[in-house]
Amino acid sequence: MTNLSMSRRSMLMMMGGVSGAALLGGCSRDSGATGAVATPTGEAPFTSNLATIHTGYDNPNFGHHLSDVVAWEKGWLKQAGFTTWDNKIINDSMPAIIGGGVDWTASDTDGIIPAIVEENVPVVYLGTRRDNEDMIFGLSPGTTVEKLKAERGYVSGGEVGTRNELLGKMMISELGLDPENDVRWVAMGGGSDTRLAALLNGQLMGSNLQVRHVKVVEDAGGTIAYRQSRKIAQDGYVVKREFLEKNRNAVVAYLWATIMAKQFVKDLDTRDEVIEMLTKHDFDFNEQAREDYPADVNTLSADCGFEIPEMEKLWEEFGQTGEADPNIDWRSACDLEPMWEAQEAAGLPRRPSAL
Repeated sequence: MTNLSMSRRSMLMMMGGVSGAALLGGCSRDSGATGAVATPTGEAPFTSNLATIHTGYDNPNFGHHLSDVVAWEKGWLKQAGFTTWDNKIINDSMPAIIGGGVDWTASDTDGIIPAIVEENVPVVYLGTRRDNEDMIFGLSPGTTVEKLKAERGYVSGGEVGTRNELLGKMMISELGLDPENDVRWVAMGGGSDTRLAALLNGQLMGSNLQVRHVKVVEDAGGTIAYRQSRKIAQDGYVVKREFLEKNRNAVVAYLWATIMAKQFVKDLDTRDEVIEMLTKHDFDFNEQAREDYPADVNTLSADCGFEIPEMEKLWEEFGQTGEADPNIDWRSACDLEPMWEAQEAAGLPRRPSAL
């Protein structure tokens, strides 16, 4: 594996002129990961027809690559017939998968499903990478819920009329406030880091946040007024339909190895071992990353599956904001047969049991 530090990867991610299929990190296209691989017990239930599936994710955060790293290091990929391992950091998942730069990626459910259903993008949704999402609402230093209401403070969930803002209003309601009358909503682009900065410099009294922001806010004297996780089909694994048709055995085998890895990392007693694996592959773990590890693992689906209401809830919420058709035929974008086969091979029930 190429020895590329995460700080260097992050820098490359921000450089212009790099195509979605470009190699920004991970092992080279034709080389396997270096180092000893643990010998797994038992026999794989099937064998891949390919020596390698070229995978890539459009985020350098360790959580996006966690299952793949562990599947390789624990030997499940080798057990399923893969002789090399190739994982990249890419600019954008869809151009990379469509252009052939990678064979396998993950993408937000709300982006990929409409692309398949409404735009006939020739890819297929195989199952979830994450089936949990964190709902976190932070208050600026010196702000309490009571003060927020008394001053009708400025808050933000991002852009107006988005699902992120809807989630912010849901959290405000859970805090006992009227989201329409007790606070004033501010449209703010630039992502959650922009909102964090506005929260800390006093422009906002409250905001939706990410897990990585929690310690920053608390260290600055702010508070986390609301923090819960909930089940929802947040994002999923994607391959081209043509690739699945030609290489179904490889897809099932990779799903099986991924599920085995997820089952392993879901046991937080394995944290030190998993962090050691990730560090070996150049993922930096500072104090913040170690603290965030349980939350990152919590968002991962343990079996690549989801429950039907968890998928339908997503489209219901996008329907409320007008960002997507709440009645979208999401089932037509999915092929869960490979996942079901992999789940059963891992000794797990089908989830969902049927479409």
